[in-house]
Amino acid sequence: MGAVFPQSKGSSLGDQRTAAVVGWAEQRRQAEVKDEQGRTLELSYVDLQPDRPQWDTPMVFIHGAAGHFSQWSHQLDFFSARCRCLALDLRGHGQSHRPDWSDYSAEVFADDVLMILEHARVDGPIILVGHSFGGAVATVFTLRHPERVAKLALLSTTGTLALGLHVLALMKMPAFLLNPIQKYFQKRVGAPVPVLKKLVPKVDAWDGWDLYPQISVPTLVMCGELDKLTKPKQVRRMAEAIPQVHYEGIGFSAHLPQLERPQRVNEALLTFVRGQSERPF
Repeated sequence: MGAVFPQSKGSSLGDQRTAAVVGWAEQRRQAEVKDEQGRTLELSYVDLQPDRPQWDTPMVFIHGAAGHFSQWSHQLDFFSARCRCLALDLRGHGQSHRPDWSDYSAEVFADDVLMILEHARVDGPIILVGHSFGGAVATVFTLRHPERVAKLALLSTTGTLALGLHVLALMKMPAFLLNPIQKYFQKRVGAPVPVLKKLVPKVDAWDGWDLYPQISVPTLVMCGELDKLTKPKQVRRMAEAIPQVHYEGIGFSAHLPQLERPQRVNEALLTFVRGQSERPF
């Protein structure tokens, strides 16, 4: 998950989100797109382009379930001085459309990524970075469109994201009981209750174990060593299934290493992008 039940406390997540939304208002894009059934929806993303990029391949960041684009604020600050960076709000999240007719599965979210790239006129390969369920989305996208992905980075992602019976039971409660809880966490949770009710079962049912051996691009896998949702043992098992992989454990971090240990994550990503990662494990 991205943020439905955050593991880390304190400052920062809500304040960072507010600052990021305000600071990148001019780079915010609203894409009116049509899905394969011809239904119209509006997807929101930021598109940051440096004057003098250090490399030509854009980086695209995908948040986790119930997250939002500004959970990548530290990475966008760091990498947008080096290359073009795009970060999207998946449908149902942030400032994107929340269609009541939509399925909120990894496969549908992968469609969102493609539609954003087409709207932003990104034709060549990308460096795709996904967190938690966003990593599942990135995996699906990579297998569907291997020609569009130069490199893949998966943070806090594993073959299954079992949320537990208590979370599934919570989502069965009436919306009027859940709304006050969602409002309490509104700075951290990027999706409203009607979306969460559809989304949470999809996250819980995710099973990507058979997909990872099919990934054909260089892949960086990162995991917070204190993560209780995507446990390091499971993440390492996932990494071992990927043919071209480099694994990085992030010490003193739980499920949101990009916010909890941003410098460490940025350094690992930069080394990977530059092709300097060494042994897989």
